[in-house]
Amino acid sequence: MSDVANQAVIDEVLAAEDERCRCIGERDWPALEKLLREDLIYTHLTGKSQDKKVYFEEVQSQVRRLRWIDVKVRVYGDVALLTGKIIIDDETTAERIALEAWVKENGLWQLASYQVTRISE
Repeated sequence: MSDVANQAVIDEVLAAEDERCRCIGERDWPALEKLLREDLIYTHLTGKSQDKKVYFEEVQSQVRRLRWIDVKVRVYGDVALLTGKIIIDDETTAERIALEAWVKENGLWQLASYQVTRISE
């Protein structure tokens, strides 16, 4: 893949993640549901893992905003790994390291896996 084509794919993945963050912040649940794969595995800081149904129900009960810094995207065909620091603004503000796996199917990037961890001191 050329550098230009690779950058276009990276831009698509970043746009999908920006949209996911927007959906959560603005509570746009129909749009968020379309960004999540049916086989989603969402792993929280505590180690608790959820499938799409459970995660989707839980995220709707929270008020939060998400933003990223130091984001990197690596593309492997129709799979992209997004890593970086994610800032979670809810009752408190927390900075974490996150890894997301996005899969492109039928022309649409969807979140397949999410894992977050604390930043070591």
